[in-house]
Amino acid sequence: MAEPPVAQPSVAEPLAAERAFIAEAVGDQPGEWDLAGELPVELLHKLGAKGILCAEVPATFGGLGASSQHNGELTAYVGSLCSSLRSIMWRNVGVERSGE
Repeated sequence: MAEPPVAQPSVAEPLAAERAFIAEAVGDQPGEWDLAGELPVELLHKLGAKGILCAEVPATFGGLGASSQHNGELTAYVGSLCSSLRSIMWRNVGVERSGE
């Protein structure tokens, strides 16, 4: 008799701690941010310090070292909470430093 298939982990699991951190940091505030027309700079600093805004960048350079797939899943999750914040994350994809 064949062995039953082993359940594969969800692609979201590798970044579960980051997803929880984001959910707590964002909370129910996106509507207020939209009305104000800006995201709180403190939020961007907090997420940036954890490497969340550039998750695909290697950890040695300040990111999370996430795969393209996991970065996409994380970005999609953030978009489900706040589309403006997702836009900030999307803008970091493929950014290179000039002169390097």
